[in-house]
Parts: sequence; C-alpha cells; structure tokens
Amino acid sequence: MPKELRIEAGEVHPKFWEKTVKEAFKNDPLRIIIELIKNSADSYTRLEKDGKAKSPFQIFVRIFCKKKSPPYIEVRDNAGGMNSDKLREALKYGTQTSMGEDVEAITSAEKGIGLKDAMMALEDNWLITIQDGLINERSKHPDFKTGVGKEDEKVGEEEREKLEISDNGTVVMGKLPDYFRERKFETICERLQEHFLMRKLLEYPNYKIYVIDGKSKARKLLEYKSPKVEKQILRKPFKINYNGDDYLMVLTINKSKDELLQGKPYGKSGLLFFYGKYSVVDFSWCRFDRDLSFSKFFGELQMGIQEIIRDPDEILVDEKRRGLDPEHPFNKLLFNKVNGILKEIQEEEETSKYSIDKSIKKEIIKEVNRMYKDVKGKGPPPERQFPIEPETFAFYPVYISMMEYEPKTSFLIVNSSVVSDKLEIFLSSTNPDIIVKKPIIKIDKDTIDDEFIVKPIELYSEKAKSKGEVIATSNQIGNSEKMGVEVLENPIFSPANGFAFIPDKTTVVDGGEKKVQLCIDRNVIGNSKEITFNSQSPINCPMEWILPNTENLGKYIIKNIIKIEIPIRVMSTGHIIGEQGTITALYENKASELNIKVISEPSITGLVRDIRPSGKDTKRISKFIEDEGILEIYYKHPLMKKYIIRKDFRVKPDFLIFVADTITREIIRAFVVQGFKENSSRFPIFNMDRPEPEIDEHTIREYYEQGPIMHEMFIKLAKAFRVGD
Repeated sequence: MPKELRIEAGEVHPKFWEKTVKEAFKNDPLRIIIELIKNSADSYTRLEKDGKAKSPFQIFVRIFCKKKSPPYIEVRDNAGGMNSDKLREALKYGTQTSMGEDVEAITSAEKGIGLKDAMMALEDNWLITIQDGLINERSKHPDFKTGVGKEDEKVGEEEREKLEISDNGTVVMGKLPDYFRERKFETICERLQEHFLMRKLLEYPNYKIYVIDGKSKARKLLEYKSPKVEKQILRKPFKINYNGDDYLMVLTINKSKDELLQGKPYGKSGLLFFYGKYSVVDFSWCRFDRDLSFSKFFGELQMGIQEIIRDPDEILVDEKRRGLDPEHPFNKLLFNKVNGILKEIQEEEETSKYSIDKSIKKEIIKEVNRMYKDVKGKGPPPERQFPIEPETFAFYPVYISMMEYEPKTSFLIVNSSVVSDKLEIFLSSTNPDIIVKKPIIKIDKDTIDDEFIVKPIELYSEKAKSKGEVIATSNQIGNSEKMGVEVLENPIFSPANGFAFIPDKTTVVDGGEKKVQLCIDRNVIGNSKEITFNSQSPINCPMEWILPNTENLGKYIIKNIIKIEIPIRVMSTGHIIGEQGTITALYENKASELNIKVISEPSITGLVRDIRPSGKDTKRISKFIEDEGILEIYYKHPLMKKYIIRKDFRVKPDFLIFVADTITREIIRAFVVQGFKENSSRFPIFNMDRPEPEIDEHTIREYYEQGPIMHEMFIKLAKAFRVGD
C-alpha cells in the first residue's frame, strides 16, 4: 500500500489524459496490455544498445480471468529495472524524455502511449522495480498523483523469489477497467497475437512474449503468422524531403490468394507503418482504406523517422493516438507518396475502374431523397385503385399464410353502395385455433367518402399447421364470403438442435450496435446456467449470459422456448464496409453461429446514400441495396459493355437514355418498397404474402408521374461516369 501520495510539479492537466489516452483505451482496451509489453521491450532495447544484455529477451504476462469482471494482469520483465529518480521521471506526466534514458535509443512509447498511461488505466495498479539490489514501489492515479511504497530499500531473496526477479527487472500489476470486455484467456491470447501493434514485436526473433493463465498456470508463446504470400507486388525505397532533410522509407506490398479482413486492430489487409525494430504507429491503406480492390493485399512501410520522433515540436501521431496525424505536414507528404503508389497498383490490378463525379452524384442523391420524402407524403393517389371491386363485399386476398404467435392482417373490401344506413358484417373462424381479433365490422353510411371501403382484419394463432376458413356474413344483404387460412411454424419455436440464433444472419452499422435473438428450447437446459459467447473481429458482445433460476424462467418462455436478446456492436469505426464477423454461442454441448455484416453509417441521410458503379457479374443492370442505401450499376453487364467500351459513350443519346431509364425504374421501385415498409398511405399493399403485383402497379404509376423529372437527373448522372478514375 502507498505510504504517501505525491504530486509532481510541471505535469499536464489530468483532463488531457481523460480526453485523449483514456478515450484511446476505451476504443481499443487491449492496448493497455500491449503498452506494458512494449514498455518492457523498450527496457531490453536500451540494455542491448549499451551492451548490458543479449537476446533472446523474455517478457511474461500473467492473466487472472474472471467470469463476471475484467481480468487482473501482471506484466514482468528481467531487464534493467529503475532507481527511484528514473522511476519518478517515468511516471511524471508531461516530460519530453519520459525516463531520462539515452535519447539515441529509439523506443516505441515516444510520442505515443506509454507506461504511465497504461498504469492509470488499471484499477489498483502497482509497480515494483528492482535495480542494483534496491526495490521501489509506485502506483499512478488518474488524477496524476503518485502513490509511493518502498523507496530504495534493500530487497531480500524471499521477495525476489516471490516476484520472480533474480537480478534486475520490473513487474506492473492491476485490474483491467470495466470497458475491457474479454473474459477468456484463450481469446485474449489470440487477440494479442493478431493486434496490429504487436506484429513487428512478435515477428522479431530476439523477443519472446509468454502469456500465463493465472489459474491453470498454462503458458503460451505469442506468435504472429502473416498471410501467405502469393507474390510480392513491390519492394520500393523512396525518400520524403521535409524541412530540407531526406527521410528514407521502404515500402513492401504483397498479395495473398485469399481475401483478407481490412482495418484496425485485427485486420490482416493493410499497410503496417513502423519505425525502429518494432514500433508500429499505424495500420492503414491511406485513402484506399475501404477499397475492396486491396482486400488481398498486405504490406509494411519502414519509416526512417528517428530524428523527427525525438523532436518535441514534431508530433506525428494524432492527439487521440488513433494513428499518424493526417494533418501533420510530414504525414501529408508521406500519404501523398503512398497513395500515388497504391493508385498505380490498383490501376494495374483492375483494368476497368469506373466512378461518378462526386459533386454531381451528391447533388442528385440529395434531390432523389427530397423527391422520395415528397412522394411518400402525398397520401393516396388522386384516383385510388383497389385490387378488387366486389358487388357487395369480398376478402382480399382469398387465401393467406400466417406465422404462429404473430398477428396477421388481411382485408375485407366493401362496396359502399350496399350500405343503406348502418351495415354489420360478422366474422367467424371454422377453426378455434385461428382467432379473429374483432369479429364484427360496423360501417356507418355517414362516414363513407369513397366508392369502396377497406377494412383490415387482424388474425392470430398459437398453433402451427392449423388450417381453416374465416367467413364473413351479413344478414342485411344476405351475402357471405370465405377466406382460407393456414398457420405456419414460426422458426423462433423450432431452433436447430434446440439452441440457435434466429435469424442466423444480420447487419450492423459501422460503429453501431443492436440486439439479436437467441432461442433456446427449455428441454435442452441442463445444470449449467452459463451461456458463453465468442465474437470475431470486428464484432463484440457479452462474453457470457446467465440464465434465470428455474422458478423465474416462466416469464421468459413462450411455447417452451426461451428468447434472449443479446446486445452486439461493431467495436470501433473504420472497418471495411462489407466486412463480416461471427458470434458463436456455446451452452453445454450446444453451439450456434451468427453471421454479421458491417454496413456503412450514412454520411447522407435519406433513402439513397450512394450511387456507385460495380464490377459484380450479375444478370441485373442495376440494383438498390436496401440495407446499405446504395444503388449499384453493374458495368460488366453485356448491355452496359456495349456502350462503355467506346470512349465517347457519355455523349451518345442512346447510352444516356438507357442508363437514365434503368436507374429511374430501380429508384422508383425502391420508393414504393420503402414507402410500403414505412406504412405510407400512398403505397397500400393488400396481399402481404404476394406483394409483387401491387408493387409493380405502384411502380408503373409513379414511373409515369415522377419519371420525366428523374430522367433528366439521371442523364446528367450518366454524363458524369468516369473510366479509370
């Protein structure tokens, strides 16, 4: 325990840590462990430079995992240790040279997160260091106060044995914060191996990093396996001239046979920016970060930036430690150079690349969304159409399918001419398992304002495979009509193997979250109450879920099925759109997998977020992707190729009209489908089971009303097509 708390003079304000480093850790909590590992590696680096140690160097990470709270960790090295003066400087926030070391030794923490940051992120943190037979103990608090324990006291053999430090060395320990969500030892090891900040260190043979399970004592050597190289695309040295000096860079890019995940922190497709031996500062494809054409590529950029890194006025890494600051003038020069090289590779790999002028596209998307808002809000068409026009009354449709435990709406269409004063129509079911929610329809002549009256009929059933008829009768007009009904099994109540995500696929907005449904048959529940979850980057979810006690299960059960809503989220923004991850749920001997696709957070709000050419091989010319709000135009389609192989295609009237008409029809259909889903009265759909004919009718009507205006817009868009840009 600390004997006293000290405040060191000259430190920056604690709010700086809260707004920068703490935020960085929350976005990527594994960095807390990584920074402690790299701090130990830096200690060995300084010893090796001074000729005081020889490789291999060992670092030990002991992790005590708990089911319901974050792990407790200990990170130990047998490097040089620190005396009290050096330790005070190491934990002082705001010093230019954090530990008073030889400034010629390049360390990974310079201009980045370091020892003191990682310690402040740990609850009940404690540092013990031994140098030349003297032991020092410290803790570091988020308010920057330093807790002091033993100070320059002689260390005994019993204490050395307990700390596992036979000569000099340091151990840092503490409980990881609540936002560190991982609970399983194996998962933490796997993610440490895959994290981009660890890769160069794990590839360097002089450093051996062992992770030890605090419970089982099992020990694992961390190793990173880079993707298999199909071919090396380039290895190119170049120089960046900055403030009159040249800085050498070496760029290596490889290609794999397989598609690779892109993006931080666990993606394998990207460019690893590093200096020295293992000091990684970024992982990115620069402006091509979200470009699928680089999904099979990976590489690294070795940066000769030692002089800039040591300069206190040159801060290359952005304030929130997300990577290289794109606004720094040196980084701008570097990124421009790298982007130029990547563009050349892209052009060589993709002989056909199409784009649309951004300003024109943005203008048109904005206008399309405005039109959709206006059209959706117009209400019923001027001349309202009905799917049928009965002489008295009739069901539409005449046969429906419904899911058990889910309400279903059908319609009864009544000819207003049969209503003399007040009309009553009675609804009954031939099967008691098929329930009509409101069995009497009452129509008052004074309320009629149309030739035909549409009355919704809500049905409900809790028994699958039921069949029957709903009969409508009225004694006033002596007429009766029938509608056939069948009840289908709801997949919620028949999970595969009694334990399954339903549905087993979903989408999540990049950086967003949602809840998914796990269904469990009560009969598979055994003695265990714990359901565990393994998530694959970029998806995160709770590591475990505890089932209620048997006596409390009743309120969660419907038809012998327990439904659990599991929150999931994309761990941080910046992933490649279309990137996929999985969550595996495990219970005793049962397992179920949920596949998740990352979709973009719309930069443009509205129905349409983007219009883009696509090289997909498909029978369609264009398609509106509803989940992403993107209209794709497939330039490899034979009818498109017919025009665009000619250099003057943008001035050809037949090409412009063809493209404009294709896009117009697709967008108007998207208007109708989305309007129907949003319950717009302009797009009523009566037959929910087979809506296509009615969607087509609405689309045709809107095509003739809205088409001329859209044609003009999309001709302008067609003229904005670009090839090889």
